[in-house]
Amino acid sequence: MFILAVDTSSKALSVALAEEGKILGERQSFLGYNHSETLLPTVMTLLKDSGLSLQELDLLACTTGPGSFTGIRIGLASMKTLAWELGKPLLGISSLAALAEPLAFLQDAYVLPVIDARGGRVYSSLYQQSKPLLPEKNRQAASLITDIRECLSPSQEKSPARERSQTYVETSSLQPIYLVGDGSAAVLSAAKEVLMTEAGVARPFIVSDGTSTSLHAAAVARLALKAFAQGADGRWEDVQANYCALSQPERLSRA
Repeated sequence: MFILAVDTSSKALSVALAEEGKILGERQSFLGYNHSETLLPTVMTLLKDSGLSLQELDLLACTTGPGSFTGIRIGLASMKTLAWELGKPLLGISSLAALAEPLAFLQDAYVLPVIDARGGRVYSSLYQQSKPLLPEKNRQAASLITDIRECLSPSQEKSPARERSQTYVETSSLQPIYLVGDGSAAVLSAAKEVLMTEAGVARPFIVSDGTSTSLHAAAVARLALKAFAQGADGRWEDVQANYCALSQPERLSRA
């Protein structure tokens, strides 16, 4: 099974081609919000380099957000059109789930994907081995820290480490939270402010390496393959954007 996966949810464009679980190729560009001009040429170049044609594809996948409203719309429109023309299934994949996917192998840690929503806000969720623990939401970074504390409080209350220490320490035996995504700085800043006044909620935050800051279409391909194997039918008509926020026209209409 050949899978074409794309991500257009940020300034970075990522396109990947996979055969089952093997990534055949991936291309990324950081040219700003011009995905309408670069997406399809990048797809065609990647296919040519891999010796495949559009007709040989078995499954298409794209991110549905949250992220850039414009980027998401371009990606969805392009991939829906392609799925309709080729008669191929299309699956929508969460941008946050794709950000967290490369660290899904971690057993004794949480993964916190955060996408900058500006103004101190982040699109966010919380995962443990691909299992979502918090709903996807546009949150103030400080509110995210509160949500994490409430979500994980049962395990904290039972932790001997919490009884021994009331300070924020890197050596805490509490399961760490790996931060990924371009909203990491805002979350770390909020965490420090909260921990300065509420040391009892201490839990180590670890910023993952720089390669995890950008969303990779290879992760989108792996998640799509998993979903398809579990029975997702891939009707392109059912794939919808998940902005986790109102668009500007929607905000103006409600004003």
